[in-house]
Amino acid sequence: MRYSIPLFIVCLLSGQSFAQDKTPVSIFESRTVFIQPLLTYSLRDGHIDLPDAQKSVAIARKPFFSYGLCGGMQFGISKVLRLQLGIVLDAGSVGDDTLFTAETALVQHDYYHAALEPQLHFCLWHMQNVDVFTSIGCGCNVVWVREQTFFLQNQSQEILYTDRNYESNVSLSFHALVGIGCDFNISKQFALSAGYSFRYLYPVSYDIQDDFPLTALTYRETLFGNIVYFGLSLKI
Repeated sequence: MRYSIPLFIVCLLSGQSFAQDKTPVSIFESRTVFIQPLLTYSLRDGHIDLPDAQKSVAIARKPFFSYGLCGGMQFGISKVLRLQLGIVLDAGSVGDDTLFTAETALVQHDYYHAALEPQLHFCLWHMQNVDVFTSIGCGCNVVWVREQTFFLQNQSQEILYTDRNYESNVSLSFHALVGIGCDFNISKQFALSAGYSFRYLYPVSYDIQDDFPLTALTYRETLFGNIVYFGLSLKI
């Protein structure tokens, strides 16, 4: 009996010490909410479907930058596997020469993009406060393209006048994505993230008529996006 009380105290202190020494769960294994600013550099592959012909014509298009945000939730499935559900919103613009016009003109295309994007993250390497992972994903997209034409003076390239008749087109498309990233656990509740993703998005599709007065032709475009992001995650 005289040894029971000291033994109880020793066991209690040992249990407290074990609880204090227990390593906290990694952000990668937790349920979190996140926000990520995005910078995307998109290469464009454009084609026009010719009427009454089983072929299309390739059109050279300029690349462009877009800026946006991705936000949502992450769910830790295991120590090496995580599910991310995100909403992507971004926008960008680019100026293209007209296709077949006698006038010197510039067509500005404004892109507004929204997507639902699930991803799976696979942890490649873990070291105390850093998780390095690779990611794969897909998404359903809505892309709104607004077209505006500027007619230019040949020599000075000054804008003579602007066509105020906007052309707006909305298309549904799908994308696939692969990437690599890392989480930096800065506390038990917060983590910073950074990474790169490559996105294949097809199709951005709409009718063009300015260069073809007799009939409208369908233009299809594939976007190859190179995405850099930084983010903040909060464990909930």
